[in-house]
Amino acid sequence: MAGNSLSPQFDVLIIGAGLAGLTTARQLLDDAKAQGVSPPSIAILEADLELGGRIRDARLSNGMKIDAGVTWLHGGAENPLLRDSIARYGTGLGPVDYDDATSRIWVTEGSRHGTDWKDVAVRELRDAYDQWKRDNPDEDIALSDLIGICMEKSGTVLTRAYGYYLATNWMGLDSMSHFSCDEYYTDPYGQGGGMLQKGMAHLVTCMVGELRKNAVFIQPGTTVKSLKNTSDGIEARDVTGKTYTASRAVVSVSTGVLKSRLIAFDNDVNDKIDPYVASITMADMLKMSVPLRPGFLEDRGIKPDTFITVLNVDPMFLCHAGTGGKPLLTIHIGGKATTAFENLPQIHLDNCARAFLDRIPAISGYRNYVDGDTHVTGWASNPFTQGAYSCILPGHKRQNPMAAGNILFAGEAFAADTVMCPSQALAAWHSGRLAGSRIFEDLKTVGKLAAQPAMMPVAGAQIKFAPSAAI
Repeated sequence: MAGNSLSPQFDVLIIGAGLAGLTTARQLLDDAKAQGVSPPSIAILEADLELGGRIRDARLSNGMKIDAGVTWLHGGAENPLLRDSIARYGTGLGPVDYDDATSRIWVTEGSRHGTDWKDVAVRELRDAYDQWKRDNPDEDIALSDLIGICMEKSGTVLTRAYGYYLATNWMGLDSMSHFSCDEYYTDPYGQGGGMLQKGMAHLVTCMVGELRKNAVFIQPGTTVKSLKNTSDGIEARDVTGKTYTASRAVVSVSTGVLKSRLIAFDNDVNDKIDPYVASITMADMLKMSVPLRPGFLEDRGIKPDTFITVLNVDPMFLCHAGTGGKPLLTIHIGGKATTAFENLPQIHLDNCARAFLDRIPAISGYRNYVDGDTHVTGWASNPFTQGAYSCILPGHKRQNPMAAGNILFAGEAFAADTVMCPSQALAAWHSGRLAGSRIFEDLKTVGKLAAQPAMMPVAGAQIKFAPSAAI
């Protein structure tokens, strides 16, 4: 269907098939079932050829399957998303593998201070933050300023090094001045957590299957270029000129898409969304996965899911050994340098990964066990996932799904409740649930649900689903 020919009509159009978008659609179905009404007609348009946003898997050159996107559900068994997913889809997603809090190795290269200074730095920063909040309960503080307070009191110079590690490897930021201490210190789940044994991408497969079974139209490879409010709904247009109309729209794209204005909105929508997007900083994160032959980690007494943190180098990095119980070394780095690594030829990427791993005495000899090419994530170079991990700037507050006319903005950047862990998969899930319920109540209020048939009419014919996208 080209140009301005007959347009598909829906009750709800969702832009983006990441975790937030898929959850929004699922919540609409849940609310309809709970209230005994026919579900609204729903379409999800995804620009990428893969569904799931940053949740995706990959098969390494030796055949090993890994989580190439989101890995951990922070908080393990306490994570609501993890509990909901296993309860909903059964043991196909579990049992859950947990990281052992005792499996921590700290490497402080070039320092005469050993690793004890890390514990001192952690305590100094936490004590300084707690004192700041007692004196300024309604104010946030940047990590750079918090470190300045610590330096004035004790002069522990390595506290700054640890602060830079938090900024780059936890928040994916180059600048500590962009690090909101409120956001970091109010996260109740902490680092690490649980991993679904079949992988996060299997969760996406389950969700997509459930949605398609319930007649939700999901179309990958469809880039929306404009989204406009109309007198009684919205009108969207993709890059081919095809139009879609709906009563309401939910935009769940990444912060990078919003910042780059890859989707054109009306001026009044821009006036509302632009100031908020300006308060969000896009985080840059990267994972390099190096497969090993079995037995290497076990022979050295390294437990599965062991965190090896290398400090006092540039860039500082984390090596997760035995990720998910597999013979695998996963290197995590953050900051602007990640984009350069993503674009390296394979031989240079392999050499860079080895340069990182050579710094870790506990895994010396690993080179003889390498069993395939290094795999690197493409989060920064993929325009549709760039900025899917975001940080609020100090002094600003996240907002829950934002409405602009008949358009609602949702996603991990729109999760105000810090208990739900902004910047994590949990936040995207939480935001999607809120968006789905809010749209459902809106449709019910204006009387859209009662008149909806069970099947979706499109120009007098039933839509045929496109072949399932790669997950």
